[in-house]
Amino acid sequence: MYSNRSVPQIFVFLLIITSLLACDLGVTENTTSANAKNPQQSQLNQNTLPQSISQKLLRDAARVSGVKISDLQITQVTSTNFSNPCNFQFGEVCTREYNPIPGWIVIVQVKEQSWTYHV
Repeated sequence: MYSNRSVPQIFVFLLIITSLLACDLGVTENTTSANAKNPQQSQLNQNTLPQSISQKLLRDAARVSGVKISDLQITQVTSTNFSNPCNFQFGEVCTREYNPIPGWIVIVQVKEQSWTYHV
């Protein structure tokens, strides 16, 4: 079967693997490195939403709500890291690997409601 010497090595190996897996699941950090050559990354660090994205969000909110774009307002922008790209692919099997995507959580004021977009 197992010799006395190999049993502790197996336990140590299993302990290390278990620790690594336990630490990796559900860990999210809001750490993004600044890169002057990448304007979108810089905007992420400053919570500044690119104008092209804000226009698309407002157009979508206007289309869905029936409210004019001029009556809509982006009230909050927060940079974040979404944990896994497959979370946004509905109907597909999603692995538990940590593969962060930088993005924003944007709140749009639509009449008396606040709509939250994850982009």
